[in-house]
Amino acid sequence: MEVVLRSVAAGVISLDRDGVVTTINPSALRLLGIAPGAWVGQKLSASLSGRALETAEDLLRRLAAGPHATLRRQVPITVGDEVRTVNWTVSRLRGLDGEKAAGFVVVIDDVTQILKAQRMAAWRDVARRIAHEIKNPLTPIQLSAQRIRRRLQAGPAREADRRVFEECVETITSQVEGLKVLVNEFSNFARLPAAKPRPGQLNRVVEEAMASYAGTEGIVFRTELDPGLPTVEFDREQLRRVLTNLIDNAVAAARPGAGPGNGEVGHVHVRTVHDAPLQTARLEISDDGVGISPEDRRRIFEPYFSTKDHGTGLGLAIVSRIVADHHGYIRVHANKPRGTRFIVELPVRAG
Repeated sequence: MEVVLRSVAAGVISLDRDGVVTTINPSALRLLGIAPGAWVGQKLSASLSGRALETAEDLLRRLAAGPHATLRRQVPITVGDEVRTVNWTVSRLRGLDGEKAAGFVVVIDDVTQILKAQRMAAWRDVARRIAHEIKNPLTPIQLSAQRIRRRLQAGPAREADRRVFEECVETITSQVEGLKVLVNEFSNFARLPAAKPRPGQLNRVVEEAMASYAGTEGIVFRTELDPGLPTVEFDREQLRRVLTNLIDNAVAAARPGAGPGNGEVGHVHVRTVHDAPLQTARLEISDDGVGISPEDRRRIFEPYFSTKDHGTGLGLAIVSRIVADHHGYIRVHANKPRGTRFIVELPVRAG
């Protein structure tokens, strides 16, 4: 086993139940920037420091206290002058007699270059899509401007000419407005600031967001907030953006006439739940609209994918990124008997 561990590219650290290192392979030393030494028999804190130590200790603590057999997290760490993005996988070992936690295994993978290649591919796709989206409205803008110029060159303006001018100006104005929306959404997606989480009450942010929808015509809102919801760390402005985007989508889907099956009144349900076994605060936003097909649900969080006729396809991509920045998860399911349900899970604050 020692020969195998020396040859694998992934870093592997094994610990006993008290967090004392029993095995650490050369790849772990290299990936974490640890100088070779007699680390076996030492506490993990003797070899790790900073973000790496915080991540490992948090995962070990949650693994020991919770029902999970394995926990994973992707965290950037600083090694010398280099920032590396590392996948941490911590698994609990069971003893031969079925003992719950005989020890732990920490597996470390450097995914920096993989993520860099993925980002390059993503930005190439973004550039292609942006060029395509901007090119489309430029043609009617150009044709409208040329039409106005020809009319002006033909002589004094007549009543028919004024109608043509109004049509052309309306076309130019609407196309430019569409371009402005596209550019603004792209800017928000590309330059979304890093999250700055602070301890807060998720229910309070939900109440504040729902207040702005009071009196929405054709929509009945139902809010169900868990009074026992613990403190959550989040960036207030970014979380409000998540709520606004998801509620806007729910309202648009549930609005009467938005799709087959809608009645005279649409319904939107916003709910918070404390999932104690998973140590998460769950936010659910559901509607009774036409729903999203299984094929579209698989792509709903991709940039520039939209089920709306005039959607930019960036709103849910921004939402997904914000949730990921909060170390959370977002999923989308069909809402029974009709509609769509979005679920956001955020880790509750330790202690």
